[in-house]
Amino acid sequence: MIYLNIFHKFGVFAVLILACYAYTFVKAIDFLRRDFDRNPDRVIPLALMAYLIPSLANPMLFGVLAVISHLLSMIIIANYDYEKKIEEGVIVKNEDFTYRD
Repeated sequence: MIYLNIFHKFGVFAVLILACYAYTFVKAIDFLRRDFDRNPDRVIPLALMAYLIPSLANPMLFGVLAVISHLLSMIIIANYDYEKKIEEGVIVKNEDFTYRD
């Protein structure tokens, strides 16, 4: 499914779908530019979102690999943001918490 087909199939709701892709792509670029360290792991979310470029003309936006790549990219960025907030003291990590049956 190409970008024009998304508007044809989903109508107004296509804006939400494309906004989700755009938000993740912008977050991946921001993730790459943060902290100015040369860690090669920072390229992974952007590389996982690279499927958006050839999908301009190929029906691959909602394929299994595309959806998994999008999810992995969001998980990597969210995990880094969570760890960064713990380091800054915004969130307190409770290691004494245990699940009880």
